Amino acid sequence: MMVSLKRLLLVLAIPTLLVDGCGKGRAESDLPTEVAATNSYLECVARDLLDEGAPVVQLSSPGMCPGHFDLSPSQAQQLQTSRLLFRFEFQTALDARVSDLVEAGLRICPVRAEGGLCCPATYAAACRQAADALVKAGLLPETRVQPRLERIARRMAELEQRCRRQIQDAGLAGRPVVCSVHQEAFCRWLGLEVVGTFKAADVEALGTMAKVIENGRDGGASLVIANRSEGRRLADGVGSWLAAEVVVFGNFPDSAIGQRTFDDLVDANVEALIAAAEPAASTQPAE
Repeated sequence: MMVSLKRLLLVLAIPTLLVDGCGKGRAESDLPTEVAATNSYLECVARDLLDEGAPVVQLSSPGMCPGHFDLSPSQAQQLQTSRLLFRFEFQTALDARVSDLVEAGLRICPVRAEGGLCCPATYAAACRQAADALVKAGLLPETRVQPRLERIARRMAELEQRCRRQIQDAGLAGRPVVCSVHQEAFCRWLGLEVVGTFKAADVEALGTMAKVIENGRDGGASLVIANRSEGRRLADGVGSWLAAEVVVFGNFPDSAIGQRTFDDLVDANVEALIAAAEPAASTQPAE
């Protein structure tokens, strides 16, 4: 197994050596705006709080690694009219790139995301943080905050009930899985049993990957869950060793495939899981 695994990891590592980090991409808009967000997740947060139709500049496309992106000239120009920029706490590297704009009055709101990004409680917490920043920036009347947060809270409660019901109906509660570390919290929230985790950097660590495969095999994992921003190549390699189906979860809504809200993203992840679980169940040996 060790020799074959070395070959597998070599194949998986090649694209990592050929590209820088998670790749590069841009999402640009020509609309003037007062609010910007580093990704589609925070864009959805802003849109949930602002008046309908309010433009929001999105600085990176959904498939990108949230820690790796550049500002295009048009985005930099749009930021000149922006009064507030939402970013995650870990995206501090961006601050140096917009320091001149900060001196000119741009406010930066670092949003703390504790727990899985796709967990409704995480999204609701992000909305509360963003609401405070919008009020302080004079972009959202304080009288509108509570009604909008309550509306979001109701949606999140409905989303949670819907997801848990679908997982139960599909017989997936307690299903052993191996997943990306960036989807571990969400998988546990769904009620899956996480028996092993991996991350993109593990592609070059033979011992680590051997342990992931061993844990997956010992734990009876029939599903491997990849994180879209990392790509699925490593997950496919693990899946081939475990004879397991691979499903890709996203953490960032993609309007290009109909995900216009956070709810759409979570629903799509659950639907993908259920679809992948059906062939996985048919390949499990009878007891």
